[in-house]
Amino acid sequence: MAPNVSCFLNLVRFFSALLVVVAHFGTTGYSDWFLLSHRVGHFSVIVFFVLSGYVISYTTVARRRSGTDYVIARLSRIYSVLVPALLLTAVLLLVGRSLDPAYYHRFDRGHEAVRFGLSLLNLQESWWLSAAPPTNQPLWSLAYEFWFYTAFGVFLFVRPRFWRWALLVACGVVVGPKIFLLLPVWLVGVACHRVGDRYRCSPAMARAGLAVVVTILILHLWRGIDVPLLVGTPPFFFSNGFVTDLGAGALVALVILLVRDAMPPVSPQGALSRFARAGADASFSLYVLHHPLLVFLAATVDYDHHGWLPAVAGLGASLALAFAFSAATEKRRHLLTEQLERLFATLRPAR
Repeated sequence: MAPNVSCFLNLVRFFSALLVVVAHFGTTGYSDWFLLSHRVGHFSVIVFFVLSGYVISYTTVARRRSGTDYVIARLSRIYSVLVPALLLTAVLLLVGRSLDPAYYHRFDRGHEAVRFGLSLLNLQESWWLSAAPPTNQPLWSLAYEFWFYTAFGVFLFVRPRFWRWALLVACGVVVGPKIFLLLPVWLVGVACHRVGDRYRCSPAMARAGLAVVVTILILHLWRGIDVPLLVGTPPFFFSNGFVTDLGAGALVALVILLVRDAMPPVSPQGALSRFARAGADASFSLYVLHHPLLVFLAATVDYDHHGWLPAVAGLGASLALAFAFSAATEKRRHLLTEQLERLFATLRPAR
């Protein structure tokens, strides 16, 4: 992957995570100083899906990773963060509720143990459910990612064809149609990587194209509508706008292709690249932890919910927790990888 593309993808991942945090100031009740529409937060997740498809295609297909390596890499990526995040979410929920039960009551949706259990298995968005933990609704997207990874891995590595399609149908039976309505968005990222090296344009044309595409995306976030249905409501909840989301995902993929030719070369060891890598490394932790943290702070800390300073402080607290959490989990992912490698080695049939 070209250094300028890698740097750009890392920057986009980090700032998309920041946008999600700010978009949830209102839904958590943390601050109403700077409110963003639900469309901004949802669009940021669509960006994550496209980036995920692009990166998984690069790390799996371009590097010729084996099926076993793929499974281990995906499981360690998700569960090195998901399990500790669920534990911390539960602790913040229990402590916060004991301090201010009235505030936490607004997030009650019942069956909390079931919600945590389903989220651990990445089944919280199966069929007609939308069952993420009560104070960590953003975990909905992890179920999508998990089953995108699963379907892609089955398609790439399972032979013969009969068993490949049988397993894909089985995945559909387990999770239903809702998650797979957004699979084309993820596959747009895969296609972006696969065709990226075949088409080039001049820097001037790439910059002009970027200006047009970014303008369209801004108009979508400002005045766009969800097609066919409003995102976040029954029957498909976060898949309701699957038509709009596919169009937005295609535009994001086009931005990635254009950036390669429009963005000047960057040093992989330069300050911008290092900053981008650091932000991207913490973005997963930031995404899965900010919501329960903001709810906890809103319930337990006395401050001005209308002021700019508490809003900035909340963003800073979310970042601080994310970097610390990432250092304790994502940076130790290799430990889980080693455990999984040993497990798969014991399951491998003897020759």
